[in-house]
Amino acid sequence: ISFNNVAIFGQALFKHRLANATVGFRYERNNQYGDAFVPRLALTKKIENFHFKVLYSRAFRAPSIENINLAEDGTIEPEESEVIELELGYQFTPEMLLAVNAFRLSTKNVIVYFSSLDNPEGSYQNFDMSGSSGVELVYSIRKKNWYGHLTYSFSQAGKNTMESYVVPQTSKQFIGLPAHKLTLNTNFNITDKLTFNPTFIFSGKRYAYTTLDEDGLPAVTKLDSYFLANGFLNYRNIVPGLTAGIGVYDILNEQPSIPQAYNGDYGPIPGRSREFVVKLSYQFDFKK
Repeated sequence: ISFNNVAIFGQALFKHRLANATVGFRYERNNQYGDAFVPRLALTKKIENFHFKVLYSRAFRAPSIENINLAEDGTIEPEESEVIELELGYQFTPEMLLAVNAFRLSTKNVIVYFSSLDNPEGSYQNFDMSGSSGVELVYSIRKKNWYGHLTYSFSQAGKNTMESYVVPQTSKQFIGLPAHKLTLNTNFNITDKLTFNPTFIFSGKRYAYTTLDEDGLPAVTKLDSYFLANGFLNYRNIVPGLTAGIGVYDILNEQPSIPQAYNGDYGPIPGRSREFVVKLSYQFDFKK
């Protein structure tokens, strides 16, 4: 396979008392899969302790050589996405920040691989549409001897025409992906040399292909939510340059499974069990 590719892009920056703007575009033409035009626009502004950001962008994923080589009907089109984001944030103090980001993502001409008994090698084809929308909240606080970083995200499936991504029980989630996720990353300076870093991750329920129904066809079941707790103790400069640490990952031994995000004809992969880590590191000071 050989192909010819030509692209042009441009960008302009504008500063104004109301908002700062970034405007850009990219146009690409390929003799195998045609052309694609993707504009981008960003509006940003900081007003004392308040800031906002509005983003609009289009993007495309060019078909790879194998996408073209195994195209179902001999042709394949670029995958095109449209993203809209709005972020609002407020800095309460120099150490404390709260930000909320909402987004909507939609993709058309989605490139999907599939295979069957009649087509064991598999092939690629474009499906009409897929997408998602959601919101993310970020709260960060940093003090002299400790800091905390809290995030919460919620997302739901949008209009979707790919059956392998569909959850029969609900139209609001995709296969293998949670709708809710909460993370907390903290660090405490116990002494000048000793620090403790606990982290926590909560994931809501997920759906996955885990079994066969009475007709022998893959069936979707619900995976329970899980809570991961990790902890790491770090001691710096035992001797100058030498640092030692010990930690535990998945303290509660939740072992969350890892499902495929589509129907791949096999169940979720078993997750890792509780893990203990010992770490030694030495930093050389070449300046001396």
